[in-house]
Amino acid sequence: MAHVDNLTVSCIDFRFRAKIAEWIKNELNDQSDLVAIAGVSKAILDEDTRATVLKQITIAAQLHEIKTVHLIDHIDCGAYGGSVKFDGNKESETAMHTEELKKAVDIIAEAVPGVAVETHIIDFDGMIS
Repeated sequence: MAHVDNLTVSCIDFRFRAKIAEWIKNELNDQSDLVAIAGVSKAILDEDTRATVLKQITIAAQLHEIKTVHLIDHIDCGAYGGSVKFDGNKESETAMHTEELKKAVDIIAEAVPGVAVETHIIDFDGMIS
């Protein structure tokens, strides 16, 4: 059985792919499974898509014995209406993502016990939290 400590769940948005790959390489020593789904935290909070994300996390835990899930939301996420919804107020947008990610952590913790969850928000310059 293959083993990797991390699973990174990021958005499908191509604009952040290179920055996320760079972060995985630098922060996780290039050792992470990867799931991409539109809206990340929104997908976990939405009853229609939650099971899909949780299934991927469960599979990674069973097959690769992951220890930590890294959830990465991003600025200007279309699933949340983009930055325009926040009138360009980055602090407000970041605060909303922070709250949504906290809720997603609780859902994952209940569904996949024993796996730690870390949250991150990325903008066009790289990770901001």
